[in-house]
Amino acid sequence: MNVLLDEQIDVRMKLALQEFSACTVQDKGWLGVKNGVLRERLNQEGFRFFITADKNIPFQQNLTLTNFTIILLDTPTLLWPHQQQFIPKLTTLLTLPPETLVKIVHISVEGLSRGKKIASLKILLEPEQILFL
Repeated sequence: MNVLLDEQIDVRMKLALQEFSACTVQDKGWLGVKNGVLRERLNQEGFRFFITADKNIPFQQNLTLTNFTIILLDTPTLLWPHQQQFIPKLTTLLTLPPETLVKIVHISVEGLSRGKKIASLKILLEPEQILFL
């Protein structure tokens, strides 16, 4: 497996990212699993990416224990019309070689994203651990 979609990501994203072996937490039977346990499972199963709209995850996790990249979608709602606007940037990101990846990728869409957590993320992480797209 390559990409895991968090529970709040619309299941249609799985179809949009099928070339990257995307699956959902529901597919894995992990609905409702707490973030710490979820992180362990992602590591154990060898996922490279975890896509979420939960902008609090970086502040709730010890990121030194993650072997995957957390991709935060900065979306004002969880509605599919908003989420699907992230597909072009996600597709580009998911094709990058593993050695170029960072702990957190914050993806925004001009005119859609609010960017409320950007300043906090910059304080939490070293510049080489985060990428803003």
